[in-house]
Amino acid sequence: MRSLRTLAATLATAAALLFTTLVFPTPAAADTVPVDTPQSLRYVTYNICGHSCPERKGPAPGGYSNARRIAAVVAEASGPWKADQIHLQEVCRQQYDELGAKLAPLGFSGNFAATVTDKATVCGGQAYGVAVFVKGTVVRTATIELTQSNERELIRVPCVQSLYRSRLSWACSIHLYWDNNSLRDAEAAVLRRQAESWERAGTPVVLGGDFNGFPNENFMDGFYRPALGGGAEGVFDEADQTDNNPRNTPACAAGTALCRGGEPTFTGPGCPPVTVPETLTDCKIDYIFFSSRHFKHIVGDSMPLDNRVTDHRMVRGAADWLG
Repeated sequence: MRSLRTLAATLATAAALLFTTLVFPTPAAADTVPVDTPQSLRYVTYNICGHSCPERKGPAPGGYSNARRIAAVVAEASGPWKADQIHLQEVCRQQYDELGAKLAPLGFSGNFAATVTDKATVCGGQAYGVAVFVKGTVVRTATIELTQSNERELIRVPCVQSLYRSRLSWACSIHLYWDNNSLRDAEAAVLRRQAESWERAGTPVVLGGDFNGFPNENFMDGFYRPALGGGAEGVFDEADQTDNNPRNTPACAAGTALCRGGEPTFTGPGCPPVTVPETLTDCKIDYIFFSSRHFKHIVGDSMPLDNRVTDHRMVRGAADWLG
């Protein structure tokens, strides 16, 4: 996320938050997901700020470290979490190649979609984009073209269809546009239509990434299933939908009710509630969505910020196959 929301929108959000605070003065505490959670399938999404990252809270200790970026991602596969899928945003091609070499011995294959290829000042002149890594046998890859008209870079979604633990599924890594809500919303509609077509055909779908929007924004309706206040066509559950935050519906209670919420994943300007431009606040804009007809026991957690890697928090999700 790189842009300010309009002042009118943020004031409206602040007013809604004030009402919620007055009626429900004690927010629900965050639930957590331990590394030994019993779910058999493990997922990660992480915007790694691969080209450059604004130092909004002052210089990171020792500065941003590319080696630390690579190590943090590899650790999600080789360490206690033992990820089965890794969805990455803001990735330089050389980072993707290095990660691919390190993850291949762990059983991963990947797909990279370049969103910037014509600027010598980006990624040392190499391509910049979005990536997804999956375990299992790759059946096919696809790139969903979401670019509408006036985006300053291409908006593209790399996907992999793989066979893993006797099930065929699609995995896609998302980075929607950050500088124009109308363009972002139109991109999301194209993404939903493709994901829903795979889901209606009976194939499980996982969407992980930076949606550059908040859980209760209208454009997110098409992702969440109707029971979560989504649209009639919504077919997804989100990993971290039992944690309260300022954008949740008041009915959400941590660990006991499902809601469109989740712990913050980003700190920056434009996160609600904002009454002064450039105020830094926390919000959720990173998600892992699971097609609800195919997954159960869905849980998720936002990891602590590592400001030597990025200005986003990593999100972990876990689930079991349904049926």
